[in-house]
Amino acid sequence: MKLKEPVVAAGTNIQKLSDLFGNQVETVYFDFQDKTTFDKALEGVDRVFLMRPPHLGKPEDLYPIIDAFKAHNIKLVTSLSLMSVENNPIPPHHKIEKYIEKLEIPYAHVRPGFSMQNLSGIHSTEIREENKIFIPAGRSKTSFIDAADIGLATAVLLHNPEKYKNTAQWARNEPFFLPQHVHPFLVCLYFLQKYKKDRYFYLTLSAPF
Repeated sequence: MKLKEPVVAAGTNIQKLSDLFGNQVETVYFDFQDKTTFDKALEGVDRVFLMRPPHLGKPEDLYPIIDAFKAHNIKLVTSLSLMSVENNPIPPHHKIEKYIEKLEIPYAHVRPGFSMQNLSGIHSTEIREENKIFIPAGRSKTSFIDAADIGLATAVLLHNPEKYKNTAQWARNEPFFLPQHVHPFLVCLYFLQKYKKDRYFYLTLSAPF
């Protein structure tokens, strides 16, 4: 919207979309699991931001809408993926990326680092109640990024479809090992405990709550 592009927001809760965006966007009903909603949602649309809903764990759940992108000649699909997913076939994002590429739909994959909002969202309870974050990261590196910056990066890609067509973009800062970093709202006392399996670790934190 800040780039003066017309935006269509699609979802199953039109009222929620209206509350979020007001009259800045056009809203349309869309359901990943209802093919009858696809044509209306894509009417007049030439670029798409694709984010997998958490409740759809199978990549095949997104194949029908990706097929619809192909049928509607979408000129750029920007899919929200994961950092380093090109080397990790386990997450559904990997197969989603590959399916888009297989259909030869112009794409710009966004592979962000670890969202800062995860600390105040999905991990907030274990931080608040148990002073730890449990992430199956092993000794791999990660990086943090704010969701607003992911949105900005995505907007730039969609605003320049020809420039970024058929690319994968990293939205992150410099990656680091997990024990090298603590978010500012946590005190600097932390340590790493090895879990039962070598590839699982607890990042245990002393948090001022």
